[in-house]
Amino acid sequence: MSRWFSASPLLLTLVLALPACQDSQTRPDQATATSPTTDEPGQMAEKKEEARNLHAELRALFGGFEYVPTREDLLQVGPGEEVVPVLLELYRSEKVSPHQQHHALRALQFYPEHPEVARTYETVIRGEDTADQDRRVAVRAYGRAFGDQGLELLGFALAHDDYHTRASAIAAIELIGSEPSLELLESRMSEEPEVELQAEIKRVLDAAAKSEATR
Repeated sequence: MSRWFSASPLLLTLVLALPACQDSQTRPDQATATSPTTDEPGQMAEKKEEARNLHAELRALFGGFEYVPTREDLLQVGPGEEVVPVLLELYRSEKVSPHQQHHALRALQFYPEHPEVARTYETVIRGEDTADQDRRVAVRAYGRAFGDQGLELLGFALAHDDYHTRASAIAAIELIGSEPSLELLESRMSEEPEVELQAEIKRVLDAAAKSEATR
């Protein structure tokens, strides 16, 4: 009996110490939550930026039928060197809807400084195999993007066989509204074969003349 009682203090000490040993170990989920990180703030921001999917962001932006994305919308997505290549991919992709393709083509106008933008619009506008609707979208967007600098190509559109391409060119020139652009439009008046477009050219020129007279 004395041997059992002599061992009890040691056993009691071990039993009392056991909970303390368990608490001193970290639970697996706590280890994950509290493990130190070696990422610097800049590295974390870079990883977050890399995780962005510009294709998905732009497809979502172009998802509406009625809403036409603005310059502010596109500039919030990113700078031209990042966004323009994605816009070109979306325009040429067969995996997106036609209206998303047109949104992508139209949105290029917000990055006129990117060298691929002018080249793309010229290819679309002059291309013999270009779909008519693509060309019409490109003509209007090109006029907004380049203004007087784009008059040579807009002159080409004014003489195009497609009625609606010519109508788009008239609308683009009306928005530009400069003296050189209106002179180009006036020179086309006698060559326009459709009476409706002749009347539209006259309307634009008369409105510009009235606006100039009231200044």
